[in-house]
Amino acid sequence: MFFLEKIKNSPSKAVLAAELFFLFFVLPVLLAIRTNPIIKLIFVLLGLTYVLAVGISKKSFRKLKPTQPSIRYIIRVTGLSILLFILGYFIMSTNRPNELLNLMKHKPTLWVQILFIYAFISVFAQELLYRRFFFNRYFKLIQNKNLLFFINVICFSLCHLFLYTTWVLVVTAVGGALFAYTYTKEKSLFWTCVEHALYGNILFTIGIGAELAFPT
Repeated sequence: MFFLEKIKNSPSKAVLAAELFFLFFVLPVLLAIRTNPIIKLIFVLLGLTYVLAVGISKKSFRKLKPTQPSIRYIIRVTGLSILLFILGYFIMSTNRPNELLNLMKHKPTLWVQILFIYAFISVFAQELLYRRFFFNRYFKLIQNKNLLFFINVICFSLCHLFLYTTWVLVVTAVGGALFAYTYTKEKSLFWTCVEHALYGNILFTIGIGAELAFPT
């Protein structure tokens, strides 16, 4: 299967376990600790350099080319997008009406910039690491697909620890499950990125941006 493609020269299970533990558990915790930002930056750069060195090949980037999405994907993503907008709109209008659609109405240029930066930089980087790299790298270590899926969801949520908000961890766990599902079912990094960017940009547009480290 696509998401179980084997990476050449895969290391031992012990090395993979140590690698997974450090990159996806230890590193997020270190970034969440309130300490010198320079130290955090060093850890991030070391982690990214390592990932790029061992797992991101030209073939990985070519896999971003879009394939035909399934009808099920289109219906699910469309329905969830509408539901997310309605639910988010209701919550913001009820609890924080002054922030509802604030960025779009009062700072349209910044709003458009955020939409593009999030979609083409943040989302792409997250999905390349947490879907493409993770599933292709650790299937040998965790051969139970359900367990691998569950750990991926937990790891994706943990990477948002630095935001110090419980509801963000819950929301990103739900989002991580949706994105992991799309990646494994559609076998497409492209459509996973599209879904991720769509949901995130809906939240930013509604006015839920401060909790996700984006201006409002």
